[in-house]
Amino acid sequence: MVVLLNVQYAILMKYIQLSLLLLLVFSCSLSKKSTITLTYPSKNPNSMQHGIAKIDAAGFEKEAAPLTIDSLQIEGATLHLYYTSSTSLENFELVGSPNIAKSFPPIRACKILASNKASKNNGKQLELGVVEFDIKPLANKMIAESPIYLQIEGHSEKILFAYPK
Repeated sequence: MVVLLNVQYAILMKYIQLSLLLLLVFSCSLSKKSTITLTYPSKNPNSMQHGIAKIDAAGFEKEAAPLTIDSLQIEGATLHLYYTSSTSLENFELVGSPNIAKSFPPIRACKILASNKASKNNGKQLELGVVEFDIKPLANKMIAESPIYLQIEGHSEKILFAYPK
């Protein structure tokens, strides 16, 4: 009886170890999304789109563009937005709310608006793109080094922008 329990215990432990090993292997395997290499248009001026940044209460009430923000980068007063969308987009606008949260630094809520470009994509393929905005109009005060947080809808983190000298 004791020998039988020891044999069953050994088999049970082997099954548990094998199950844990399989769980580890499958959890570490690459998903389909992570194996796709995202290639954005190069940084040459012809492939990068230019958008308009402005403060507009009526524009802020409109629906945001159907895109996913992959990353943001600020260089001076220029915001580079790397995005993915199921449709081709054009005429980008970064619209800020006229209301700001009174904190230090203040916080301005923003949305990205865009119009659909006529294309043959029909949502079958993801469109990758880069848009750059001059974000000086979104500043709280047009004074050098005046900080403000920009909270862009669809991006989890606030972006700190200091008005350039």
